[in-house]
Amino acid sequence: MSDLDQTNATLKGPDKPDRPDDTSGVLPDQNLSNHRISRQKQARLSAPRRKVSRPRRPRQNYSPGKVVFLVSTLLAGAIIIKVLLFPGNDGNFEITQLAEEITENSTQSRSTKSKSKGLVLKAEDFSASLLFAAGQNDFPTQRDILVQGHEFPLQLVYTLNEDLQLVLSDWLDRYDPDFAVAVAIDPVSGRILALTTHVSDGEPMGNLATSSAFPAASVFKIVTAAAALDLGKLNPKSVIPFNGKSTSLYKKNVFEHKNNKWTRKPTLDVAFAKSINTVFGRIGLFTVGAEQLKSYADRFQFNTKISTDIPIDPSRTYIPVQDDWAVVEAASGYTNKITLSPLHGAALAATMINGGKLMRPYMVERAYDKKGRLVYKGNPQQLALAITPETAVNMQKLMAKTISAGTARRSFRDFFKGQYADVRVGGKTGTLSGGTLKGLNDWFVGYAYTDNKKLAFAVLNINLDKWKVKSHYLSRLMIEHFFDQTADVNMTASQEN
Repeated sequence: MSDLDQTNATLKGPDKPDRPDDTSGVLPDQNLSNHRISRQKQARLSAPRRKVSRPRRPRQNYSPGKVVFLVSTLLAGAIIIKVLLFPGNDGNFEITQLAEEITENSTQSRSTKSKSKGLVLKAEDFSASLLFAAGQNDFPTQRDILVQGHEFPLQLVYTLNEDLQLVLSDWLDRYDPDFAVAVAIDPVSGRILALTTHVSDGEPMGNLATSSAFPAASVFKIVTAAAALDLGKLNPKSVIPFNGKSTSLYKKNVFEHKNNKWTRKPTLDVAFAKSINTVFGRIGLFTVGAEQLKSYADRFQFNTKISTDIPIDPSRTYIPVQDDWAVVEAASGYTNKITLSPLHGAALAATMINGGKLMRPYMVERAYDKKGRLVYKGNPQQLALAITPETAVNMQKLMAKTISAGTARRSFRDFFKGQYADVRVGGKTGTLSGGTLKGLNDWFVGYAYTDNKKLAFAVLNINLDKWKVKSHYLSRLMIEHFFDQTADVNMTASQEN
């Protein structure tokens, strides 16, 4: 063995001598010096090795957000390449591809993404298409929807009660008012059950059901009465004296009231049922006040654009705080400056049998793409708690009085018999000339319910020259049909007959 081999064996071996007189090997300094290794290097080589602590590289945090960002970036790049290379191949771009794109770009939690995956359409995506369809009373189940610049063929399932929709259209054609709208909704969910527009001369007028071009008239008394009850200022049996006619409205009877032998003293429920303008003008100005009246109008979603699957024009109010007479006119509905859409009118009535909750109306139940995959589902949505449940119960007392002893009593004479004995009905009439169509606007908004079935509705007739049918009579026909135990026939059977 050479001197170098012997030295290496001495350094590496487990039996390296640790004393100078050890006869098992040569002295380290003697052997190392023979190979020109300095004493310093000798000492460094013979010293025990120490572990060197190296700083660890920080572990990459591959959070879901970063993964989503990376995947969405790749998808976006792929889509851009597709558009650049194949600009005319739009037909192959399916709505489920859009679903994946939107889902991957979402930064929500995994649980939220798993619920929304594939359900990529919003209610507003249907609005343009349904607005035209409603104006034509035509709701085809196969419809193309334009979404983010792409047109998709969809299979739609509506909330409509087909049988009720059909008979309402037939009745309006039979009585043939100049203009008419009939709307029915489910008070608990807001699902639109019927939505029918009629124009006597056949000229297209668009969708009158969602238009707010009509004066609310005395229907706005619902807001005034609800505000007075909800604020605790009045109850259904509160007495409000007035002078003058029920249908008139004069400043002296409001601002300068004095009890005399001609003064009448109705309770609130009677004044509501008979739609006494002077009483409600005084309630609005002196009991509720302009600010609170405006506040409750906003609670009932006036001056608000309701976001849903069919565009609804915002109903408008005009209640200037500094103008007492304008407040009086607004509170009584004796003005053309407060407008209401029929669909919103039905929603107002629905609030009274839904515990004060005003629901968003909608009419698309579900939507499927061409491969049968669910891409949209309509859901109930509460817009506001307009009044307390206690106030809603008291409002039912007022609205029921309209049926039993008020302005709609003739149309509901002998109604509560036989199979309709358990049906509870309430409503509010409204009559005023003017508005966009310049005729006599005849309103009836209301509700009907039993222990297991509920309906809210609005009917509006506009007559130019003469009366053809009263809105509250058409409402009675609607209620009878809806609660008729033998009326649940399917659409095909109705058409065959």
